[in-house]
Amino acid sequence: MNRLDLPYHADVLALFERLRSLPNAALLHSSDRQSPRGRYDIMAADPVRTVTYDKGVLRIGNERISTLKPLDVLRRRFTTRADATHPHFRSGFIGYFGYGLQHTLERLPEGPVDTTALPPLWGGDYGWAVVTDHAERTTSLWYGPEVSALRASELRRRLMSGASGRNGAFCIGSHYAATTSDATYLEAFDAIKHYINEGDCYQVNLARHYVAGLRGDVGSASWAAYTRLVKSQPVPFGAYLATPFGHVVCLSPERFIKYTNESIETSPIKGTAPRFEDASRDIASADRLRRSGKDRAENLMIVDLLRNDLGRICRVGSVRTEGLFRVETFANVHHLVSTVRGSPRPHVDAWSALIAAFPGGSVTGAPKIRAMQIINELEPLGRSVYCGSIGYVDHTGAMDTNIAIRTLAFTPTGVHCWGGGGVVADSVASLEISEINHKIGALLQVTAGLAISSSCSAS
Repeated sequence: MNRLDLPYHADVLALFERLRSLPNAALLHSSDRQSPRGRYDIMAADPVRTVTYDKGVLRIGNERISTLKPLDVLRRRFTTRADATHPHFRSGFIGYFGYGLQHTLERLPEGPVDTTALPPLWGGDYGWAVVTDHAERTTSLWYGPEVSALRASELRRRLMSGASGRNGAFCIGSHYAATTSDATYLEAFDAIKHYINEGDCYQVNLARHYVAGLRGDVGSASWAAYTRLVKSQPVPFGAYLATPFGHVVCLSPERFIKYTNESIETSPIKGTAPRFEDASRDIASADRLRRSGKDRAENLMIVDLLRNDLGRICRVGSVRTEGLFRVETFANVHHLVSTVRGSPRPHVDAWSALIAAFPGGSVTGAPKIRAMQIINELEPLGRSVYCGSIGYVDHTGAMDTNIAIRTLAFTPTGVHCWGGGGVVADSVASLEISEINHKIGALLQVTAGLAISSSCSAS
């Protein structure tokens, strides 16, 4: 790999403005500087080739491949294991893996229709990336053999120029409408409780879908929303993807899979409590979450599920749980988080880890396959990117991905958002609805009615 040093940019959003107009721009953004996971920010654009999967067809650049196992094909095409220990991305695959890919990994129907118009999988093979290391206070342009020295110099000049992307007119509707009524949600909730009482499952993650109208420039709307959201809600696993089908905005607090030659790590979130402006009430809320038998039981179910997932690909005896039931605090909620880590078996690579654990157990339930069957039965619309994963697989074989929660999709069909939570035997419907509102309320409030236009309305 080649490297060109740039002046350190603490304000990564301003730096990304200089690349945002390039095709297929991507930003993996750790805006939570208080978190040890907030060290690196990664941006890239103009990939060597794009990758899309939809309706049984995988497209890699100009190549069209008929397959029902797209991740297996990508594993053969993208993984090398030369040095999967580098601490950050330099070149390789960046993209999203939508929740609907579940049916390519398990014997499941394709599930309900996705109204976003986003394909189940999208990404790019990026030959260069700009990486900011906030611990070392460095910003560097990394580029591989697919990128000429002349192109790298052009990119460096662009990044040094201070030029910003253009903003087109747009208008987001003044409110988000739930696509299912409270009554429909309660019917699904009761059905899950019935399945649990009958012994079909222990936990099912039930989600709701919201949509607002969008008129005008999709890219400008999505970027305006992202920049406002991350300033008010810093998270360690944020992402912004500009795809030809729509733009994805993600403010995820949750890591899905991190892979190196030495370890595979996942950090499921299960258990949520609201934040309060009053310090004493806020501390009490976090303490109640820490001691909540219900939330600890939910978390433990998913930890056991992920221990099983990793156990299939890790060395015998190496899978261990670390930091069980720790409380992590974010801008709008407290979460209960655990970490599971293991050592990969020989010949297990990043894609193998993704295939073994996708989709994340924290957004399905347990047992996973039965929970996914119930979700497909009860949720009327597809989840699209939501509850899938966003991240990278470096050309060296290293990987880091999030769980795509707190996610919005900006498409010609509108702005889509989802919120959900795990339903267990002692869940209360009204409290589950409140939890959803705590999780995504700020996303909806900040983006609803957002506009750059002298006269614009979106229904």
